[in-house]
Parts: sequence; structure tokens; C-alpha cells
Amino acid sequence: RAQTNSRGDKIIIEFVEGADPKQLREMADDIRGRSNSVCLALASISDGKAIVLAAVTPDLTERYHAGNLVKQVSVVFEGRGGGKADLAQAGGGTPEKINAALDKFRELLA
Repeated sequence: RAQTNSRGDKIIIEFVEGADPKQLREMADDIRGRSNSVCLALASISDGKAIVLAAVTPDLTERYHAGNLVKQVSVVFEGRGGGKADLAQAGGGTPEKINAALDKFRELLA
């Protein structure tokens, strides 16, 4: 479910029940392969740990850097991670704070 932010970019922010990091990456790759100009943030809890992933289509990496987004969001749930401009993930920390992490993505991508 893509929404459009104030800049007119497609934004997807979703919690995916029971997905592991590999599944989140596969989902992100699939979405980016079928969509133009999209920035997405996916989150899950796997093995009792919070996971967040940010992915950006190549045309938006100047505007949104997935690695920087994940670094800012991982602080919210006390996780660790990072990545490149187009794909990044973080994990660990406090899974109870995953909704707050998604709210932080919403704030950063508004």
C-alpha cells in the first residue's frame, strides 16, 4: 500500500508479521523491481528480535539514503545496523518498540 508524501514520492511503510531478514530483503527487491520512484520501510520481529529494512529505488537515492534512514530509526528500538544508499537493515534491540520505529520512518519520510 503505497502512499504519497509531501514531495509526491511513493512511500511504503509496513510491519510484516513473522518475516525474517531474508524475506524482508526479497519483498523489498520485488517491490522495487515492480515500482518506480519508491522508498520503502519494512519491519518485523523474528526470533524475538526487531528487524527494520529500508530500500530505495535508484532514482530516489539522492533524496533518501536507506543507510542513513536505518541508522536514525535503529536508535528508537536500540538496534544496530546500516547499509548503502539503496538498501539497509538493522536488527536486535527491543522488539516492543517496533511500532515506534515505524513511526520514526513515517516522520522521516513525510
